[in-house]
Amino acid sequence: MAVLGNAELRVDYKADFQDKENMEGLVKRLQAAQVPAEMRPDEEHSAWTVVFHDSTNAERPIGIGLAGQPDYKKFRSLARQMGRYNEPPFVVVKGDHRETQANWAGLLEYVKSEGKRDASVQRYKGLGEMNAEQLAETTMNPEKRTLLQVRLEDVVESERIFSTLMGEDVENRRKFIEDNALDVKNLDV
Repeated sequence: MAVLGNAELRVDYKADFQDKENMEGLVKRLQAAQVPAEMRPDEEHSAWTVVFHDSTNAERPIGIGLAGQPDYKKFRSLARQMGRYNEPPFVVVKGDHRETQANWAGLLEYVKSEGKRDASVQRYKGLGEMNAEQLAETTMNPEKRTLLQVRLEDVVESERIFSTLMGEDVENRRKFIEDNALDVKNLDV
């Protein structure tokens, strides 16, 4: 989230969440970014939590619990490291061509579009959907394919995860994905 990526924001330590004025400032920043947010007391920690709803209408808290998560700490550390370079306008130099981007969101969009320029992504549910030429170029070409060996070491846990991801319990599948999304290492996009 762009607001939490602001290096100057104080949302890292328990004392930050105990300062009511500081948390009110966070609410104002979120609302300025078109994110309806509200502040709630966190009586367990004698602090404040800011709550908003994401695009799936799930309630998302910004509080001491979030600040204690390793991924959040890493995110905030990176935000502080990058903060000193986040001084628009940004100039992108490509050969003799120079292009100026007014803000980091524009820079990100520019880099993403340049990265996709000469690439095409096709997804298939199975090899049967590919034509013979595509199979020969990809799956059947020993120079381009990667074979991985999969070992089933914990049958019970594997069955539980398979049932969660492939079963009919949508809510359980959604919760599993939300809980494990940040741990994914090799996501096929």
